[in-house]
Amino acid sequence: MKKHKILFAVISALLAVGMIFAAACGGGYSETQNDDKQALLDLVVDFGNAKSKYNLGEELDTSRLFCSAKFIDVETGEESVDEDIEDDIIIDSSEFDSSVVGIYSIYVSYTHAGVTRVKSYPVQVIGTDAEFGGIEVEYAAGTNNKVTLQSGTTTTTIPQDGIIVKRVDNNGNVMDTLPSSDYVLELYKGTVKQDGWTVGGGAYTIRATLKSNPKVSNFVSYYVVDDLKTFTLNAGAVTEQKVGDDVMSSTWTFTATYNSGAARIVTADDVTITNLITTRVTTNTAVGYRVATVTYTEFSGRGGTVSKELKIQYVVTE
Repeated sequence: MKKHKILFAVISALLAVGMIFAAACGGGYSETQNDDKQALLDLVVDFGNAKSKYNLGEELDTSRLFCSAKFIDVETGEESVDEDIEDDIIIDSSEFDSSVVGIYSIYVSYTHAGVTRVKSYPVQVIGTDAEFGGIEVEYAAGTNNKVTLQSGTTTTTIPQDGIIVKRVDNNGNVMDTLPSSDYVLELYKGTVKQDGWTVGGGAYTIRATLKSNPKVSNFVSYYVVDDLKTFTLNAGAVTEQKVGDDVMSSTWTFTATYNSGAARIVTADDVTITNLITTRVTTNTAVGYRVATVTYTEFSGRGGTVSKELKIQYVVTE
């Protein structure tokens, strides 16, 4: 009888050990569900780079979460980590409401072989402009924002690296530096958005716009120096018309040439014309030979503006 009691005690102890081991594995192993005999121990979530503060109306951004799963082999007891679980992560943001100021919990979960592990982290929605004042855009130290075109080279490609975008509060104090994934860079010449980053001479602005709020933007300048050399009237321009007519200047086009060899056509709409008199003010005041002054002004790659003047003789007849 004692032998039976001892045998029963041994069997009971072995069953207890098995139950303890199963508990240690989080109940994550089933031969029918998990042929690789890997039991899920834990979900590890790195919230360090996650966006934690939002303005009213901003969308939740979980792109900077990093998740991994910790497993144990139920046969060998060996532990392992799987970092390739991004496609199987589930984000529960049902509590998050960016229309109401407050603190919310975001839940991150992962399921393996019927076992689910859940982690959470807090995010805060702050009042409209209660803290956020806008963005600053600047170049990193040592970054050059000017290039001079040489003769025979009419274009250059403006680089996008070396640009830093920072969030600032209402007092202009820097809150943090934004990753490039949070904003869009666009190139403008004056008010005209450029189709690409390979351009000719001129003064440009590189505009950074927040993806989460397209109304928030700022810019830095970039200069492509290509000095204006000549400005001439093109052939075919009409320089004679009858008094009272006003068709002469509409036929005027000009060519602006630059140090690099580049050239562009300029129309009468792009210039200022003075002393172009075609109507009779008093007897014979409009009739005869006269000289009009044409002034062409553009933004210079050196900063500011540059102008060229051209004198054009014309005649008004009866």
